[in-house]
Amino acid sequence: MGSARVVITVCCVLAAAPIAVAQEFAPPQLERLPSTIHSTTDSNVQSPRLDSHLGLGPTTIIQAGHKERASWLPLATYAGRDIVIGDIVGEPYGPGLSLLPASQDLDSVDPEFEQTVVEQPPTSFGPLHKPKAGRSWQLEGWIDDGYTWNTGNPANGLNRPVLFNDQHDQLLLDQFYLSLIRPVVGDGLGWEWGGAVDLLFGSDARFVTVSGLERRPSGANHWNSDSRLHHLAIPQAYLEVAAPYGNGLTLRAGHFYANMGYERIRAPDNFFYSHSYQFAFGEPFTFTGGVMNYRMSENWAALAGITTGWDNLDSDAHTLGFLGGLDWQSRDRQASATLRVHSGSDHTGVRMLGHRVDDERQLVSLMLQKGISDRLRYAIQGTFGIQNDARVIVNMVPMTIAFDTAKWYGVTQYLIYELNQNWSAGARVEWFRDQDHSRIAVPIQFNPGGPTFLGSDYAAISFGLNWKPIDRVWLRPELRWDVSNFRGNGAVPGGDPNMRAYVDGHHRQQLTLATDLIVTF
Repeated sequence: MGSARVVITVCCVLAAAPIAVAQEFAPPQLERLPSTIHSTTDSNVQSPRLDSHLGLGPTTIIQAGHKERASWLPLATYAGRDIVIGDIVGEPYGPGLSLLPASQDLDSVDPEFEQTVVEQPPTSFGPLHKPKAGRSWQLEGWIDDGYTWNTGNPANGLNRPVLFNDQHDQLLLDQFYLSLIRPVVGDGLGWEWGGAVDLLFGSDARFVTVSGLERRPSGANHWNSDSRLHHLAIPQAYLEVAAPYGNGLTLRAGHFYANMGYERIRAPDNFFYSHSYQFAFGEPFTFTGGVMNYRMSENWAALAGITTGWDNLDSDAHTLGFLGGLDWQSRDRQASATLRVHSGSDHTGVRMLGHRVDDERQLVSLMLQKGISDRLRYAIQGTFGIQNDARVIVNMVPMTIAFDTAKWYGVTQYLIYELNQNWSAGARVEWFRDQDHSRIAVPIQFNPGGPTFLGSDYAAISFGLNWKPIDRVWLRPELRWDVSNFRGNGAVPGGDPNMRAYVDGHHRQQLTLATDLIVTF
């Protein structure tokens, strides 16, 4: 854990309620460079995964020296903030799973690299319809509109840290989705080629924009506006080749969904309207690179590839990672296991002298699924992540900074019961721990004083129904309760001990009622 005596500027979100407008602290060693803390609420601050966990709240700048250059900075990076060390950055930044069936059918390779199983009623498991492998390109799509009511009636209109359906009392066009796809079978019987290009317009597109595509390497938008809720994204654009080697070898190159666990970006691939913390904060949404998938036997498949890191095409950091995976299903197709590993250099959320810093990040995800009966399905996913130098240590006397490791992990369980061909019911129970506040809040620790925030556990229970009144129409009502021990630390500069996770930063829990309507075509 190294340290350095440098000029620092930290840009972070602390709460939806104001902290101190200005507080002075001047360590003896820096008397000639007085340090200040400023706080302001900026309604134009928007940054997917998004303004960190408490939304469009105050932007806080901790600055040592260069006082005349201070300006209110937008939040940054996929995790919702940039910790800026050195030069002040003036450009705004933005970032960067489906209830799967109970087991996986390795007899065919799905276009998403997800292994599918024996067909189940679409109201419970998987999308309403899937393209079939063939020699022609196929166009599919859907419209997904949703609404969420927060019983706490937040004044800022936000349900965060719940993401995606993060707007209170507002009808959202979540997804207007088009996918042009040419699937491949990959059964080892011959050469095939295919690919996909997906377009996503809507509020969900905020979370899948990546550096080098929808955003410039500097972080500024190419075509989207920071002030608008609905964005346009290209979450997938790849080519795929299947070779007649062994039991089936498939190669994919381009930009594609990460699909690390149970939930998906594509609305019809999920049972629940809302998303878990594990999905929203604990794993990547997309990769860019090349991946090889090989079917080793009737019950086993493996994948390996190289990526440019989490949610990234091209940026000012040097990100490169390895993606690996292993899939197993039982002979009766009623149980399956999916292991995914990603390891490599990735953004830490820190900016040093005008450039984003990268360091080693590892993520492991294990998912188990089991068909308990013909109608009842159970799944569980566990995730563990760690990144070097993602936590910032601010030593007040003398004024130096250091870096340390940040960790996050969690478990999410799903239970789905098919009532009939038109109705199914489900429950989701989750726990997610952002141990060092690097994924949901701000990973800064002051010495003396301690971490900027205390408490790092988030839990949620969701109950939902799926109703398919007619073909290609799907309604998903949901009741969700969230609770967290997150709170502010009054012992640090600008800290508010009354700060909480939900409802304008005032409550430790929240209750939301939501529903969405999916129409496919």
